[in-house]
Amino acid sequence: MSFSLFKKFSPRRPGGRVMRRAERHATNMLSCHLGRVIDISATGMQLQCEGKPPVKLGQIVEAKLDSGHQRIPIRAQVVWIRRRGLKAFRLGMRFVNISRSLQAAVESLGKFGYIDLEAAAKARQQKFGDPYRAAQGRAINASANLPDYYGILGISHEAAAQDIKRAYHTLARKHHPDVARTEADAATFLRITEAYEVLNDAAKRKSYDLRRAG
Repeated sequence: MSFSLFKKFSPRRPGGRVMRRAERHATNMLSCHLGRVIDISATGMQLQCEGKPPVKLGQIVEAKLDSGHQRIPIRAQVVWIRRRGLKAFRLGMRFVNISRSLQAAVESLGKFGYIDLEAAAKARQQKFGDPYRAAQGRAINASANLPDYYGILGISHEAAAQDIKRAYHTLARKHHPDVARTEADAATFLRITEAYEVLNDAAKRKSYDLRRAG
């Protein structure tokens, strides 16, 4: 489908912005070469870019979603560009030729910060495509080895909710970019934030524990 047809037939907000049909998941766990992912769904994503983005409206780009632990290749089209302040921009992008199995992987990254291979396998069983390959036959670069979020926060697997919060806040104060300005500290802060977002959410923690046990 051409960009012009997408603009014509897609639902819009009152201001004219193209709306995504699928549920959005706010995240700070994901990035690609264009910038940081603000939110993501099975059909598209919103990016925060520092500086003018090297793309134009309607352009289709090849990108890799990166959680720091897993990466998957996608194709996406730029459907809107907005300036956010003096140097920052935001991009609205829709995924192009994305299979149902790849949608499952993308949604899992948005929800949990890792790819739920079980959900992708279900998509394959329903004949929606191979969950280990993208729409055009490129392999999804996803490791079945999940990050040790408990180890990242320095807590046990039986830790209570208050222990998770306490451990996160202790580490966050130490490694927050406003306090510790090294690249290593910034990377550590992202990892502990990612771990906290999964373990502090009961549903995400349950899914994560099941995947580690399986």
